Amino acid sequence: MQSTAIPPLALGFLLAAGAACLAADPEARAIDRLVLQLNAASATARDSAEQALVELGPAILPLVAAAQADAVGEAALRLRTVQRRLEEAATAEAVEAAIDTLTITVTGVASASGGKDTRITLRAAWGPALVPLAVRLPMQSVVADGPAGEAMPPRHRSASIEPAVAPRSTAVDLPLLLMQPEHRLESLDSLRGTLTLWIAGREHDFMLPLDGTARSLHVGQATVRLIDAEVRDDAVHVTAEVTYDAPTEALASHRSWITERLVDVAAQDGTLLRRLGQSTAARSDRGITVTASFARHGGLHDAAEGLQGLRARWRLPLAVHEVPQDFAVRNVPLPGSK
Repeated sequence: MQSTAIPPLALGFLLAAGAACLAADPEARAIDRLVLQLNAASATARDSAEQALVELGPAILPLVAAAQADAVGEAALRLRTVQRRLEEAATAEAVEAAIDTLTITVTGVASASGGKDTRITLRAAWGPALVPLAVRLPMQSVVADGPAGEAMPPRHRSASIEPAVAPRSTAVDLPLLLMQPEHRLESLDSLRGTLTLWIAGREHDFMLPLDGTARSLHVGQATVRLIDAEVRDDAVHVTAEVTYDAPTEALASHRSWITERLVDVAAQDGTLLRRLGQSTAARSDRGITVTASFARHGGLHDAAEGLQGLRARWRLPLAVHEVPQDFAVRNVPLPGSK
């Protein structure tokens, strides 16, 4: 760390607007010492400080992010590692809490195929904290047993149910088609399976200046890169891409959520330029490339200024999590039962 280390008072102001000075807070002083220790002469001391910061948990993320502004040398590298690990921990906590709101219930049972099959409609519902980008129920995971262990196998075991998840939706229906055995069952003792959800992780505002001073930014498991920016035809044109570290089914070409995440461009005073349009230039199972155009900000931005002071902002999940969730529904009455 360079000689102008972040003073405890400055660190305190970073926690929240109007927050009381934390210089007298023992925890704040401890964080300040650990940040300084990241540039210690001893590798053991540096390792110890990094681990101690991680163990303090996601609550210190504002301090860690702010400390990077003045960090140099190994401290700068280690603070980026600490931030990544804390962001991953914060995302894991959020996903775990959100998935706890998931429930699977039977909402409908009916005969099908002239009585040879039974159609059972499951409903997967969740709380507002859970944001599934995609949902899939592989029929090969479904097991339906009668009271004496009789099996009602899926009619199409190799198929998968993939309902469309509407924005701000809190439930989807999953229709199953099960084959009745020769001796018809009046009820199922259990109906089990594994539902897979792809969940958006913590969202982040990726900010990149259009003047070319910074071309890419990697946070969490996402890398945003500014491919091109220019002023042309009285408009600002921006081409940018996001790439995730690993491929994910949530980015499949038939899923629209990623194309609905729009790029903004802000002037130096924070005012957003009026978006004229955005289109998808390319996409894959790891990301997307978009081109967007914006009207010049009259009065505050003109041709003479070019791209100076303009920043692109793209709000995206830091990661996409694939979460398999086992479920079991007990005592399901079937058509014709009394």
